[in-house]
Parts: sequence; C-alpha cells; structure tokens
Amino acid sequence: MESLFPDLSSPAASQKCKREKNKQLKQMFSGRITGNFLLEILYIVMNTLVMKDELYQFFKLGFDEQSLFKGDNDAAEYEVCRYIIGAHRSNIIFLEDKERADLESNEDYKRKLVNDVLTNIRFRGYAGQFFRKRQIVQGDEFIFFNLPHDLFVLSVRSQGLLTKSGTYAAFYAAFFNKALASLSLLEDNFVDASYPHCRSMIELYVKLLAFKFNPEALSEYSVFEDYELHTNLIEQVWPEEFLARFKERKCKRCNVKAEFLHFGWVDAIPDYYEIVKKSHPYSVNGLCEYIVGKDENFKQILEGLQSYYKICHAYSHGGTTRCLYPLNDYFQIVEMMSLTIPHVYRMLCEDAGEAEEIDGYDILSKVSFDTDTLVEQIQKRTTENFEAYYRKR
Repeated sequence: MESLFPDLSSPAASQKCKREKNKQLKQMFSGRITGNFLLEILYIVMNTLVMKDELYQFFKLGFDEQSLFKGDNDAAEYEVCRYIIGAHRSNIIFLEDKERADLESNEDYKRKLVNDVLTNIRFRGYAGQFFRKRQIVQGDEFIFFNLPHDLFVLSVRSQGLLTKSGTYAAFYAAFFNKALASLSLLEDNFVDASYPHCRSMIELYVKLLAFKFNPEALSEYSVFEDYELHTNLIEQVWPEEFLARFKERKCKRCNVKAEFLHFGWVDAIPDYYEIVKKSHPYSVNGLCEYIVGKDENFKQILEGLQSYYKICHAYSHGGTTRCLYPLNDYFQIVEMMSLTIPHVYRMLCEDAGEAEEIDGYDILSKVSFDTDTLVEQIQKRTTENFEAYYRKR
C-alpha cells in the first residue's frame, strides 16, 4: 500500500523541502530585507547554533505532551529571521540602496551581523521569549532592533535584582516597570502611548539622582507620597497636615498645591535653595538644576532629558495624538531610554552587589556601541530621509 506521506529521506526530497521553506521565508519577510541575504545569514546562524549545541538550549523544540498541549514549541527559524531583520534594519536606517547592497556583500559586516544575532539569541531568556509572535499594529518590529533589545535585556535582568537593592528598591521597581511598559508598547507599534511612561521614567531618574546626593530626604518623600495617596483616594480633598506644610513652604512664590504635592519634599534638602535659583523649585526642572549644581557631569544628559520631558508632556496630556513618522518616535523613545536605563541599571547593580555583566557578557559595552549608532542616525533626520525610508517598505 502506498504511503500517504512523502519520503523525505531522499536527497531530492530534502532539497525540494528546503527550496519550499526558503521560498516561504522570502515571501513572509518580503519588503523588509533582501531575500537571499536573509537566507545566507539565517543558515550561518542556525549552523553555528547546531555546531555549538545551543539550538535546543535557547529554543523549545521538543514534542513532549506538556509542550504540545500548551503550544510552547518555538518556531526557531522564523524567530531567527526576526532577529536578523531587526539587527540589520537597525543598522541600515537612511542608507541609500547602493550603500545597503554594498554592506550586504561585505564579509566583515556579515560576521558582525551574525555575531550580533547570536548574542541577542543568547539573551533570549531576558528578551525574545517574552516577545509577541504577531504585532497588534503592523510595521517595523522595533523591539528586535539592537538598542531596544539591549534595553529590554537590562530591564528584565533588573527584575531579578530588586530584592537585593535595599534602600531604593521601590524606585528601581517603579522605573524598570515603566521601562518594560514603554518597550512593550513600542513592540506593538503603539509608539505614541510610550511617551507617558518615558515621562515617568525621567521623573523617577532625576528623583533617584537627588536621593543619591541626599538619602535623608527619602523619609520626607514618603510623607508626601502618603499625602498624594490620600488626595487620589479622596478627590479634591487636601489632607490638613499637607495644607499646614503648604503654608510653611520655603518657596512662597510657588502657589500651585499640586506642584508642592509632587515635589514639596525638596524643602528637606539642606542646600537645595542655595543651588536652585533659575528653575521653578517644585518641578523636574528644579531637580535637574540641583543635580547639575552638585555634579556638572550630569549637565548634558539632563538638558537632553528636559527637552524630551516637554515632548512627553504633549503626548501625556493629549496635545499630540498621532505619529507622522513612527521611525522618528522610535528615535525619541529609544534615546530617552538609552539616557536613563543603563545608568539606573549600573546603580542597581552597585546597590545589589551584583556584576553588571549578564552571564559573563559585557552587555553595557554593546549598549554603548548601539547607542552611538542610534545617535548617528538621529543626526541624519530629514523629511526627505523619512519619506524615502517609508517609500522603500
């Protein structure tokens, strides 16, 4: 009786199967990457994983009953293609067709791309295993781009360090929760919805820096947190104790109770008003002025964050409701996070007494390199380049 299934053991059948698979992969990722280039890198990566006995280490490919029932099996080749496209597209933003073609034929570049993809796969437990198989809003898979991927890895690794972080544990937890929320929205191309979370990250970052200079202010901050909780629970009712403190505030020219509610704890910092002269003291800008006054090395980074804070404000309060070029929003969101996440990660590792390396790999060096690439691309932003980028899709 003739078998219902084809005999795949013959070389001819195997080659036919491979050709069909290659055809399908090219079709699935058409418009995102040159098909033959994708397949070339894919087979190098897959062969490397197999030769190093890493394929089954990073992907669930077994057929045990639990995996089958839960649908846990990974489509390894499909996912590796997403890694390749993400890493490659994050490298070729704004390149002309000839520049891209030259890069894709460059052996040094191919080796670097393979190495980046393998590195990202080896961090799959901190990133890729959490990513969606299908986007809600179709577009660039920004989460597979090099720098957002790096930042996701740092944020997930940080979750495992929170119990060891001591005094500032609540700040670290709030910060990295916002980071993961922003990155998850970026993953699904809800780029405009990422801005409010980035705004909160900036606030948490400057507060954390201020507390690092003045740990004694933490107790006062907790008091104001209780006031805010009370105010949120009982709408428009200010706690009597808060009103008494408001009357005794150090900066009498500031008359907005909501601002004092959020930042009135700065009155407990002994040298705050010796430094803060120009800014409104009960604000993020006031905290930035104070931090720069304590350490000039923060000047450039905080100036950048203050500018982004204003942009986030427009998205947070409905002034801006759509993205003309999602790639531009990708630039802004990821740069904001690159200015904050690595430094907060370093502080967390120091407080937790843990190494900054992850599984022996110097992740922060990769973050620095990928950040430099992003900054170079940001400097090439023009309407013409954005139009050309989306015309090529």
